[in-house]
Amino acid sequence: SPDGGIYVYNDGAPAVMNMTIRRNYVHQTVNNDGIKVGGKNGVDDGVSGAQVVGNVTEDTAQDGITVYMNNVTLKGNDVSGSSSVNGAIYIGETVSNITITNNNVHDNAATGIQVGRSGHAVSNCVVNYNIISGNTAGVGYYYPGGSAYLDATLNWWGDASGPSGGAVDPITSVVASGTGDSVAANVHFSPWLGSAPPVPGQDVVWVDDDWAGSAPNQEVEPGKFFGFNAFADMASVSYTPLTLPTIYSV
Repeated sequence: SPDGGIYVYNDGAPAVMNMTIRRNYVHQTVNNDGIKVGGKNGVDDGVSGAQVVGNVTEDTAQDGITVYMNNVTLKGNDVSGSSSVNGAIYIGETVSNITITNNNVHDNAATGIQVGRSGHAVSNCVVNYNIISGNTAGVGYYYPGGSAYLDATLNWWGDASGPSGGAVDPITSVVASGTGDSVAANVHFSPWLGSAPPVPGQDVVWVDDDWAGSAPNQEVEPGKFFGFNAFADMASVSYTPLTLPTIYSV
């Protein structure tokens, strides 16, 4: 398609789509975006329901993942090599209820995550537990008419010192004086992660360790996860505990 590698839109009807785009590899789109949900110019501002999970977009002419509809979750995606004037992940219309979590957004010649644009504010968007590193800028936010601030806490910005850019956190008043990817004004970024979080890969299952031997629902060591290859012989898998990163604020 001239409009994207994977492009799903509705032109307003029906109002609920409930689609899932999972485990695709989108490489070197020459005209447009990697994955796009919802139609541009507001045609799907009233449409809702999408899960974009576990995909890889790489070397896209424009956005890696674009969202133009409501009630969308972006989780466990790897987005790199975007040359977009918008953002590697771009929330670009007047929409709401967007969750961006556990993604690896890295090495883009673009803003890593851009939420909103002039005249199109986004409400109720959260950006947590992502790797945001090596991009032209980290997170951008346009807010007039949308939420007063963007919750982008608990992300890894590429350095333990946190994000750069000099913006002041609207909630904590912490200044973005680190050496990681930059953050824009009106972004709530503190606290942040002191190291990269365990982002799920394409063939890795992450299992919460809420068990102890044969007794279920008991925490063994709070804040630890096990990762293993989903295609391995389950009888011979060895489990390596992965400690969640330290949380930093100033």
